[in-house]
Amino acid sequence: MEVEHTHTADHYTLSLELMRLMRWIVYHDPDAIRNMIYRAVHHMPQATAALTSPETNQEPTHEDIIEFFASMEGYLVEALHQHSSRTNLQNHLIPALTRIDSSSCDHPTLQGSVERASAELQQNPQENPRELFLKELLKRWQPENKNLH
Repeated sequence: MEVEHTHTADHYTLSLELMRLMRWIVYHDPDAIRNMIYRAVHHMPQATAALTSPETNQEPTHEDIIEFFASMEGYLVEALHQHSSRTNLQNHLIPALTRIDSSSCDHPTLQGSVERASAELQQNPQENPRELFLKELLKRWQPENKNLH
């Protein structure tokens, strides 16, 4: 899913995805917003004066607003990409993992293979996750029983 937004010198159009995300957060996870604001105020030097003093002319400029929402769009795109990759990985790797005989392959070998396949999939998302995992597993697997046929 690609998040699209329009940005010109005169205006900035928020994507529908970002608007839906902001609405979802406000209604379903208000504590996350509240905690984020508390942390920001706590770390902000002279927060009360900076936010409420009429002497400080820190009105957000058009560029500040655009930068804020552009950053939000960027974070959303990253999160959607990461979620998509993770879901794709889980859909393909979990069935492959359940078919592996745990007595033939130890946990560190499986974990290393999953991690390496995940990293490779991040670099090449068009690759087949199951095939990447199995290739990595074969590279790392060292059978303990030398008499396997």
